[in-house]
Amino acid sequence: MSEHKRLQIHPLGILIIVLSAASWLIALGGVSSSQQLCSEAATCDPSEGKDMCSIQCAKQYQWEWFGLFFEAGMLISIFFTAFSEKAYVRGRLILLLYLLLATVVVMLAAHNFISGMFLGRISFNLSDRAQAAFNAGEAGYTLLACSNFCLIIILGVESPPAVPEKIEMGSI
Repeated sequence: MSEHKRLQIHPLGILIIVLSAASWLIALGGVSSSQQLCSEAATCDPSEGKDMCSIQCAKQYQWEWFGLFFEAGMLISIFFTAFSEKAYVRGRLILLLYLLLATVVVMLAAHNFISGMFLGRISFNLSDRAQAAFNAGEAGYTLLACSNFCLIIILGVESPPAVPEKIEMGSI
């Protein structure tokens, strides 16, 4: 039996995935610029080594990096699963659960940028470049959270597949 190559989710879902990818790029720019500014502005003890500032900033932003790449994995998975009926039927609930986890991580990262959590740990005056980096992080993560909510609705509203009366060995 051949696998159908028709779209398994509403076409609006594909549009939201594309918009999520654009939001992901915005958040990527915000996080990378913010971390670079952190490394440039941080004051470290010279006896600890010159890379210590970079290491401290990397630890500070590790949750945001994890959230970005976890979200990227989810978007790629949903996009390719949307074209495979067999994979979509089997993995729809798993995708929903992992998308929910990605949404929580993205919302926490958005909270960190919006609340200015990073501004308290580093001591420098906000220049236009620094403010733009934080704004990009805020906007990217906020848009990712909104698009994740839409994807959860689109994936969750669709009717579940009919449960077979009898499952035979080797059919799964």
